[in-house]
Amino acid sequence: MQAGKIELMSLLGTNHKVFKVPVYQRTYDWKISHCVKLVQDIFDATKAKKTHFTGSIVYLNDKTLTNESVALLIDGQQRLTTITIILKALVIKAKELDFLELVNQINDNYLMTTNNEFQKVFKLVPTEDDAKEFNLLMNERIESLDSSKGFYKNYMEIKRLIDNRIENKDQLRDFYNSLVRNITVIEIVLDKGIDDPQEIFESINSTGPELSKADLIRNFLLMSASEQDYLYRQYWKPLYKLITSEYLEDYIFVFLMYKTQRKINYNDIYDVFVNTYTSMNYNRESMLKELLELSNIYEVFIRKSDRYSGTINEYMQMFRDIDQTTMYPFFINVFLDFEKSKNINEGDVTLTEANLIKILKFFLNYHIKRLVCGSKSSSLRGFYVNLYSRIFNVNKNKDRYYDSIATYMYDLKTKDEVPSDVLFKKYLSSIDIYSQSKLAKMLLVSVENSFSKEKIHTNDLSLEHIMPQTLESNWVSMLGEDYKSIHEQFVHTLGNLTITGYNSDMSNKAFPKKLDILRKSKFTILNEDVIDKEKWTKTEIENRADRLSDSIIEIFSIDNFDAHQIRFEHVEEHDHTSEYNDIIGKRLYSFKFINMDVEMKETSYRSMLLKIIEILDSRDKKIMNDIASKLFNPWEEGTVDVITNHMPENSSKYIHRIRDSLYLVGGLSAPGCIYSIRKLMDNYSISQENFLFYTKTD
Repeated sequence: MQAGKIELMSLLGTNHKVFKVPVYQRTYDWKISHCVKLVQDIFDATKAKKTHFTGSIVYLNDKTLTNESVALLIDGQQRLTTITIILKALVIKAKELDFLELVNQINDNYLMTTNNEFQKVFKLVPTEDDAKEFNLLMNERIESLDSSKGFYKNYMEIKRLIDNRIENKDQLRDFYNSLVRNITVIEIVLDKGIDDPQEIFESINSTGPELSKADLIRNFLLMSASEQDYLYRQYWKPLYKLITSEYLEDYIFVFLMYKTQRKINYNDIYDVFVNTYTSMNYNRESMLKELLELSNIYEVFIRKSDRYSGTINEYMQMFRDIDQTTMYPFFINVFLDFEKSKNINEGDVTLTEANLIKILKFFLNYHIKRLVCGSKSSSLRGFYVNLYSRIFNVNKNKDRYYDSIATYMYDLKTKDEVPSDVLFKKYLSSIDIYSQSKLAKMLLVSVENSFSKEKIHTNDLSLEHIMPQTLESNWVSMLGEDYKSIHEQFVHTLGNLTITGYNSDMSNKAFPKKLDILRKSKFTILNEDVIDKEKWTKTEIENRADRLSDSIIEIFSIDNFDAHQIRFEHVEEHDHTSEYNDIIGKRLYSFKFINMDVEMKETSYRSMLLKIIEILDSRDKKIMNDIASKLFNPWEEGTVDVITNHMPENSSKYIHRIRDSLYLVGGLSAPGCIYSIRKLMDNYSISQENFLFYTKTD
């Protein structure tokens, strides 16, 4: 590596050197403000006749041909591109002043060179995506430039600044000479095969303006690659085109959680990516290939995708409408299984489109319920990252894909459990849902759409209060003496909200005026129990909230599922022939008792015994009372572990009250619990074949 201070134009004017912006570099994105500052710096240096330092240019001498060397720009391409635009503006200004000597000098020394085939070529070769606009500018086809892009905007501003400050050849010559002699940079030349461009690039940029995480990852994958042009065109370019810069970092964030199955910090994306690349033994092409393949799935997460049906697109749009994205790492796995199921030869996964739609509907229901019921969403990202592996740890669960997911979710007894419909309706009818405007709008529009042939979209629609947020005298009179408490309690609730395109017209109008507007609205289903009313009070709001809540619960209800014989651990079955010593050290998973079609999840042998005592007691309390009165002890040798009808005194043993006059005393071991259950079954004359239990296998 060689480094030193140099005039920028001396660097650019090096004979036969072409500066190429590599494919991994970002496109030209300097803002007008950056260009204005650089031009002003040149004017200031012209006036003060002093040098001005403007940063560093880092490049790698890639190859040398007969009379042409190519310098791959590692850092400084934005500055060098802007200098080239300034030079082109000077050329055009020189032509306007009939200063042809300067035109030729700039073109021959700084804008053009001769390649090994004796052809004139531009000294700066931009990225492939910038080539069209750059070439139009260099060929002075200003009118053909895309006015929305940086080349046009920055050129026009630079030319305007030059026109405002330069009126004659002398002023133009002074500005040009200052640019040539006074603008300096640090030139850093890397030796191919010796210096690591990625390491130097990261070191330089660690103290400057922060690059996007996507830029860092792109550079990591392409900068030191021997086939960077191929990798860029084959993988990165189509990936970038499909996902776009707006969503690329979010996509990589989701991808990393999908791969690592752990929650990560958004700010750590780059470090986690590098670690994942290394620890999972990727090479550049395998990583880029997987990123591109999964991006075809991710597209439907961010916009409508022709790859999937209208129904799937509609459900994904509803997730976007309410800003719910935490499930994406889990959804990548699900959609991958759906893609595999399209080709039976690729595996034994069976996920039809009908079942995929059931799954999307299930999780939309889940997220709506959580939002309405006020469940904290902070845990969901961590919940979803390994949900797939927890459900499909037993691979045969994929044969009953939807049933397995729904069963697992409804088995949850943690903070992530599915809220009940009863709880959902309670909150839906009473909470301030206006504060969750996107959710409220989607729910209300869904009520209208579920009963209408013409579907209405939420675009350009507004949430409107029927009873207004600010009460005027006519509303106070209608609501009565409790108007303050009624207004405070109900103003932002579901029953008082509607959708309209007439937000500014409705405002605080009296109820009859609002009725005139609502009767003209296309939301006939939504407003059917408003437009027939003569007043709007607490009773009407509560009745409408009740109707809308019932409709929403029906619209977003989940499909039925069958939990029978679905397990989430590999298990071993035990029946009446199993030896007691065979279960020592084995973890309980579930059991079946009497009704052999129902499997009950339980991880504690003592808790299983208690449940079975309760089942037997409910069948015949007399038998259980007789057992307890005799101080039931299943062990022939006798222990202090008993079922009894009185509370023991001064016992140091575990005591559990089952009901009045029925207690379990003692901390029974796993074999002791199984032995007790079998003896109890004998007392109740129940066949031993009516009891099975399952233990986890490692």
